[in-house]
Amino acid sequence: INYVFPLHNTASNKSVLSFIKRNSESKIISIFSNECQKLIKDKDNPWLLGYFTDNEMPWRMNLFDKFLNLNENEAGRKATEAWLVKNKINKGKITDADRSAFLEYAADYYFRVTTSAIRAVDPNHMILGARFHSAAYNFPAVFTAAGRYCDIISVNYYWAWTPSNTLMDMWLKHAQKPFIITE
Repeated sequence: INYVFPLHNTASNKSVLSFIKRNSESKIISIFSNECQKLIKDKDNPWLLGYFTDNEMPWRMNLFDKFLNLNENEAGRKATEAWLVKNKINKGKITDADRSAFLEYAADYYFRVTTSAIRAVDPNHMILGARFHSAAYNFPAVFTAAGRYCDIISVNYYWAWTPSNTLMDMWLKHAQKPFIITE
């Protein structure tokens, strides 16, 4: 069996990305860590394959723009502006390459925090990813970040029986992990 561990439930039924946009890193880590305490009961379950960290999150190239357009007092906006400064990027001259780099930064943050919270209470089972779908499975940056933390990359692939070889090659190249089609 596997278990979808929907951390978005900790965010009042909003997406995790929305939650991250509006909260400090220390608050996010605290809330996710507390939520993961529910997993202790299954940490030695021999029938449990692992955990999906979420389901079909909205990873899009416009994530940078959405974060930058938040209210200036919101944590996500502040983190985005700090990322710009750290990477010496001019806010007025953002390129698609910059947006892709930010997408990787955000995905890395998400998978680092969620995987760490899960592993702290259950080091025995696999992290199965967040079931990428739609546009998300076209972005190498998301697969690169997920590959750093997940044991398997999960993809929900609709509208065809099998992804193209080009797409699957990209997933393997960037994640450096096996993938599974979960829908």
